[in-house]
Amino acid sequence: KFLIALLLLLVLARPLHAQDATGAISGAEMNNWADKLRDGQDVPLRVGWTGGGGHFMTCTDVRGKGDDRRFLISDPWTGVTSWVQEKAIKDGSWTKTFDGGPGALTHLYYE
Repeated sequence: KFLIALLLLLVLARPLHAQDATGAISGAEMNNWADKLRDGQDVPLRVGWTGGGGHFMTCTDVRGKGDDRRFLISDPWTGVTSWVQEKAIKDGSWTKTFDGGPGALTHLYYE
């Protein structure tokens, strides 16, 4: 049921590129993402691996502000769920939390 809902969200929602032209995630994009979560909307996301390919995950909650802001991210493939610091999302170090290779957040999906 979860995977069906995730696929529907990916098909129906428009993807927003999380990275700017330099490959960085803007503060405004992080704030938009957090606002959607605070409004009760789960946010599917895509990670692009440095070696090619990608992977989808879901973010369901946000806590804290500024440097303390953390996002609750779940990987439906492995079943791993973890609170991830905003700084780790921005620098790409968070993907190792999910046994993934080096990569970066590439897309967020929400209306």
